[in-house]
Amino acid sequence: MSPVDVVELLNQDLHLEWNAILIYQAHVAAISDEALNRGLAGILAVEERHAAELAQRIRDLGGEPQSMDQFTTASGRAIAATSRFARAAQMLQLDLDEEERATAAYRAHIATINDEETVAMLRRHLRDEEAHARWLAEQIAARR
Repeated sequence: MSPVDVVELLNQDLHLEWNAILIYQAHVAAISDEALNRGLAGILAVEERHAAELAQRIRDLGGEPQSMDQFTTASGRAIAATSRFARAAQMLQLDLDEEERATAAYRAHIATINDEETVAMLRRHLRDEEAHARWLAEQIAARR
């Protein structure tokens, strides 16, 4: 796989991270439960780190990382804008859905990319996303 192809896949991952950041920012602002808010803020910080690491790896490979403004989708912005009117359990489900999308993308890209440094980074991100998904699932179950 060429560096150009790797950059394309990493920009797809960056796209998912930017959308997750928008959604988590909205949810942190909307949720008043202190413990839940701390958990979501912690996940937000990890997603922001993922975005920064992906952008740096893209640059290291000679590519240009897409900025949040360039690459986020209308759906990501719409979800972030409207989800604040949802109940906490609904917001958590949206978050879990985003984590599952990221997990699937990371798994697929790990299986495809043959650059060891990039794969090592993606594996770290995958472990984080899986931990986020477990935590979110626990929080959803506790609110049912």
